[in-house]
Amino acid sequence: MQNLSTERIAFLKEQQAKDLLSIRKRIYGNNYFHTKGFSLEADARLERFEPLRSKGEITLSYVRGLKGTGTQLQIQGDGSITVVDHGTTRKVGTLEQGRCAEFFRRVITSGLLNYSDQVIEIKRDLAPPYSFRMQSDATIPEFRIRIPELDIDKVFSIDGEFESRNYPDIIEYKLAAALEEEIRSFIPKDDPIWSPR
Repeated sequence: MQNLSTERIAFLKEQQAKDLLSIRKRIYGNNYFHTKGFSLEADARLERFEPLRSKGEITLSYVRGLKGTGTQLQIQGDGSITVVDHGTTRKVGTLEQGRCAEFFRRVITSGLLNYSDQVIEIKRDLAPPYSFRMQSDATIPEFRIRIPELDIDKVFSIDGEFESRNYPDIIEYKLAAALEEEIRSFIPKDDPIWSPR
């Protein structure tokens, strides 16, 4: 009887761990662009959206810390890639049209438009971190996703690369880390922003 009880407890703990993992891997919020079929209105608006005609932009900023004060990397709807570095704006390239359109659509449907500090805190409280790495650099990347044609203007700050090491199953951290990496990859490797100051 004792063995059955122990096995049952083990089973319940395993099931609870799976349930918690499922919660931390799910996106929550009222922006439905990431859930095709949930909102017919959102699906129709996204279907009509033409990224290359958009006045929108997706911006990654480093506003403090060791990575540089006031540095912005921006991708615009027409594919223009610009860098704002200490008040100086430079166009550093242009994304091919198909790649730009795919990038905008992927970001819009990723679920990051539902990013919420409150939801993140709940997810973090559900289980202890995978590790306890400390962050020495005070920089926290700031993202702005602005698409006026879809009434989107989302700003959030998150160091997804760092946080996903401690909480690898929280989906928002993974998405933010991937977005930061992709935006940085659009900037030429020989651009002055990569040079040590």
